[in-house]
Amino acid sequence: MKKRLLVIIAAIIAVAGVATFFVIKNGGAIGDCEPQRAKIDKAFVCYFDIEQLAKKGVLDKHITLDQRRLAASMASANIHDSEVSAHTEALITDLSMSGVDITKPVYGYFDVDTEAMVFVAEVADVDNLDKTIGIMSYMAEQEDGAHLEIKQVEDDRYVYLNDALLCYNTSRAAVVIADDEVLNVVASDVLSSLLLDISIFDGTDMAVYIDINTVINLVDSNLADDIYRDTISELRMNLTEDAYFVSSLTYDPGRAILHSYFEGVNMEAYNTSCEKVTFNHLNYIDDNLLAAMSGSVNGVKCAEFMQDALSEHSAKFDNETNMAIAIVLDAIETIDGDVTLALQSIDGEYKEYIDYYWGDVAYRPIISDASGALMADVTDTYIISNVGEFASGFLKKAGDSIYTGQFGSYKVNLEQRDNLLFAGVNTPMELVEKPASKARWIKDIDGSIAYMVIDVDNVMESSFVESVSKVLVENMEYPQIYTQLTQKLSYAYLTLCKDGSSDLVFVMDDASTNSLEQLNDVLLPVVVSEFIKSIM
Repeated sequence: MKKRLLVIIAAIIAVAGVATFFVIKNGGAIGDCEPQRAKIDKAFVCYFDIEQLAKKGVLDKHITLDQRRLAASMASANIHDSEVSAHTEALITDLSMSGVDITKPVYGYFDVDTEAMVFVAEVADVDNLDKTIGIMSYMAEQEDGAHLEIKQVEDDRYVYLNDALLCYNTSRAAVVIADDEVLNVVASDVLSSLLLDISIFDGTDMAVYIDINTVINLVDSNLADDIYRDTISELRMNLTEDAYFVSSLTYDPGRAILHSYFEGVNMEAYNTSCEKVTFNHLNYIDDNLLAAMSGSVNGVKCAEFMQDALSEHSAKFDNETNMAIAIVLDAIETIDGDVTLALQSIDGEYKEYIDYYWGDVAYRPIISDASGALMADVTDTYIISNVGEFASGFLKKAGDSIYTGQFGSYKVNLEQRDNLLFAGVNTPMELVEKPASKARWIKDIDGSIAYMVIDVDNVMESSFVESVSKVLVENMEYPQIYTQLTQKLSYAYLTLCKDGSSDLVFVMDDASTNSLEQLNDVLLPVVVSEFIKSIM
């Protein structure tokens, strides 16, 4: 039954986007009456806007009407019941015939009390949905001679699918995954309760919602060590009763954006940053860098925060550990401004060798060269002045506030000029002609208190990455997916703002075409090909 259900779901998903696209394209929205909705009161909610995904994905480029007609003919060819055959063909050709309102978002939620997972969609035509269930029942009978167990109580229908239950009425349909003892109770509640108010997700393509207090309560109830309960109590002090977290994915022209934010959380209590990051450090790094990360740090606040977190554990540490912690915290206190780590280059190969123990071919990374730097804005010379005490064995003093060392092909230099502390590997402390501070992605990270950037275009030109990619491609079932995606991606970045919100963004070389359409250009030819193979 599970395998049969998966096949059914896969078939529907394969045509869902395209069928939806045609319905929407032809003005097929159903109904204008919006029912009353209930405020979200679940621990976890997920959301999918099928209409927006269909529009942005332009799936008809790869799943044409002729292909869907072919799939419909092949799927219905061995169905001997004329009514079932007709609806099967109509369903594959036009998913709106399923009875589900494909112009409305779908959402799912987890119920803490019953530990049930529920997925909900709105119903457009219950008669068509009855016919769709009839197809499922017919397929079940043809496969193992067993009808689906279907019960009807007034307008509510219940279809039993092993560990899951499909229930529906004239307004909504739901799939409930739960233990047998609560399955019917949850299903009945889903059908009788108000639909959730999911307007919080408007404008996004897909999203998740997490109730923070519920998660903390779950963690608290499962803690075996009381030592963390003070931390949990402190967390609760900085939360409102309805505090929540939302992370949403939106496909825009040329970029896919994962936006996350908190509501009802006092983020100031956890703020150890200064104001926005500057890009002064990037003036020492060429704009062909592979990756960089930076954050604005208030060293005093950061040290205080770490001290408070460690204070309750200090009695368990030995004297040497406590001394090391004190030195580190003193060093952190001197940081006031940006801390930046940049990877300029990495060369080498992913080399094949024979693993004689396992009797198989294996690979090991061999780095022949690399360069990068760590930089920090500091208030005094505390760190550089004490380097000699701890690094005299491998670094030599080369001048006032300058230390150098040679380790094979890697030259290390530690230097401070004014309030900038610089630690470079094969990277001198010199301003460059084409700095990363003027890179094409710099405007994207402006205004953040912390960021991370990976320049995919530059990364893929690295000899080491080229070697790794070659091995990956040789061992992939669908190497064209990896090759085409890396060719389309330009760079990716993560930004963090002072209010606790963040953005993870994937930027494409083609800035005018929607990122989902570009993604489908890569994935759908493979999906369509495999789907056709599966039904032949």
